[in-house]
Amino acid sequence: MSSAPIASNCCNSSVVVSSGVRVTRQALSQGLWTGLIGLSGAFQLSPALHPSAQTVAALRFAAVFFPKLPIRRPFDPRFIVSDAAALRSWEEDPLVSRGKLTLGHILELQRASAGLQSMLQGLRVPVLMLWGTGDQVVLEEGHKIMMEASGHKASELIKYPGGFHNLLAEPGLKDFVMLDIERWVRKVSRGSPHKG
Repeated sequence: MSSAPIASNCCNSSVVVSSGVRVTRQALSQGLWTGLIGLSGAFQLSPALHPSAQTVAALRFAAVFFPKLPIRRPFDPRFIVSDAAALRSWEEDPLVSRGKLTLGHILELQRASAGLQSMLQGLRVPVLMLWGTGDQVVLEEGHKIMMEASGHKASELIKYPGGFHNLLAEPGLKDFVMLDIERWVRKVSRGSPHKG
């Protein structure tokens, strides 16, 4: 038996790790993956991060002229990880984006989130949803939406008590998260019709 690799945006992978709507859409349209992993995925954002209808209308108008205008940081960096030392390490990492969201990016996130429910009607693969109970960026409800849409017997929602948004940066949780991912990928890969 072969095990499937974990990959992001790789169309020959049978399991995809998703950080939100864009990759989910690819998994649905390609039909090549046997599973989807949502690691604190932006399947449903906190209401505090949603702009009002009037703000969205104003942003759409402004985006016609200034689509790359930087507006704001996505969220307070203190929401990333609960451990102060891990947060400092994350903040010092040169690969971490510290830029502001642009008008175009904000509108695309809003559009994709609004269309997620209808898009999920085509979800036919098991999902592994991983969420920290201390996450103030994305909601548990978004992960539950993914679980319900999948309806697959191999789907799982694992909650990590006290975990913030970046579960892989949480010193007391990251090893458990990786073990859970590995266990699930092996389980789903064994049942995969794809040969690797």
